[in-house]
Amino acid sequence: MAKAKTKSTSEASKITVERVQTGVRIEKKMLKVLKALAEYLDLSLGDLLEGIVLHAFESKPVFSGDTLQRIEALKQIYDMDYDARASHRFTERTSHYNQGDDKMSTSKPDRVAVIGLWAEDIATAAHFYQDVVGLQLLPHLSQHDKHKRPHFDLSGTYLVILKGKPVPAQDAEPSPFPLMAFAVDDLDPAIERLRAHHVELPWGVEENADARWVMFHDPAGNLIELVQSGPRSAS
Repeated sequence: MAKAKTKSTSEASKITVERVQTGVRIEKKMLKVLKALAEYLDLSLGDLLEGIVLHAFESKPVFSGDTLQRIEALKQIYDMDYDARASHRFTERTSHYNQGDDKMSTSKPDRVAVIGLWAEDIATAAHFYQDVVGLQLLPHLSQHDKHKRPHFDLSGTYLVILKGKPVPAQDAEPSPFPLMAFAVDDLDPAIERLRAHHVELPWGVEENADARWVMFHDPAGNLIELVQSGPRSAS
């Protein structure tokens, strides 16, 4: 499957269909790879799946050699450590999400999928979140696209940086309060990295009985927090 055709080359061959929403459950790592691949191919996830099915139904090859190499790289990134031999062998881990009425459990949102963050200088913001905060930038985006719409993977939740001017909340209570807080296992190395990049920490390190945290502004002016949960270990 090559990258999506341009509108001018595919307009005449369009087929009108009716699409429906479905609540299919799918293995988590596989879904991450599929989403990343769809982004790389400039397709929606549904369009990608439709293409895979149509080719498979006719025993036709689905992907080019270059795309297969990209898939292998994505599988390594998302720890998808199984192949076709695992087909029909998955056993779902029991959780409170699939107990009781299955229709009810699958129709309710159970996590944040995408978070949008606005910045006037996307390249600077992307550098900040990748190299200063330490987030994982999805590598399937080209260098050109990365400066337009960088995606960061937060354990299955995507942080997307978009072109725009952030507008702080007016008359906010409490103030200050972060727009977004990232959980870290160890706050001290994270603080050292921030200071090494000359990031100002206006309120220093704050803590209570349950957590330690530090707040700072990103290059776009968004107030961000890093937080370590749990009481601090006695020295």
